[in-house]
Amino acid sequence: METIPPRVGHWKRLSKIEAVPAWLVIGWGLIEALHTLHFIGDHLRWLATPTGNLFVIFFGFAWLFAVAFWPSRTQRIVEAKDVAIDAKNSPPPTETKAAAPSWWDEMVADDAKKIKERLVVIQIEPQPHFTAIEPYIEFKLTFVNATVFSFILEKIEGETYFQRSPLAQHPNIVDPPFTLRHGATGVMTIRQCLSKELAQTLASARGHVKLDFSRICFSFFVISASVDAPKKFFWFGSDDVTVANRD
Repeated sequence: METIPPRVGHWKRLSKIEAVPAWLVIGWGLIEALHTLHFIGDHLRWLATPTGNLFVIFFGFAWLFAVAFWPSRTQRIVEAKDVAIDAKNSPPPTETKAAAPSWWDEMVADDAKKIKERLVVIQIEPQPHFTAIEPYIEFKLTFVNATVFSFILEKIEGETYFQRSPLAQHPNIVDPPFTLRHGATGVMTIRQCLSKELAQTLASARGHVKLDFSRICFSFFVISASVDAPKKFFWFGSDDVTVANRD
């Protein structure tokens, strides 16, 4: 688009009818300055003063300036057309694309989807105490945390089963709280109390002696700086927790 040239004065207009009032006012002011006009009356006496003369002369020149520089109708039409063409040729506003997720956001999202695969128990070691006054078994669970999150055990809920029968007491954690940092390995110790009858049964059983932890839920708080991380994670035990293997 062509740029609009600077506005110039239309000096030939000063000789046209539009400029006559300004010339008359300037002439009047000059006459007053020479004190040759004495019939202006008492109400316009201020115009006969030096200040009044300057005001009249300034007003006249302002009129002439307006006549000379006021845009003609043709120029106003041309400028309006140029503005319309400029608006038409301007490219449409582009939509701002959302910023791509960072590598950290991608890791958080991926770990949140695969958290069950990346927070795992790699070993369960039983330590039976069948001959204690109150018999029990301690299980040491070795967790591996391959996520970017950290975990704090909130509680353990559910029942342990032996041959489809629930045990009388629920398991509980030894030395809480259990915490597991991201990328770390940790050992959780839980204790399962037994009745004396069940302790004798487990102590004398042959073959693969096991308990069922599949109905036990380990509730973890998820610790992360990301707002997209899950707040909690629930891990369920195995249905094949070995107590002893006697051939």
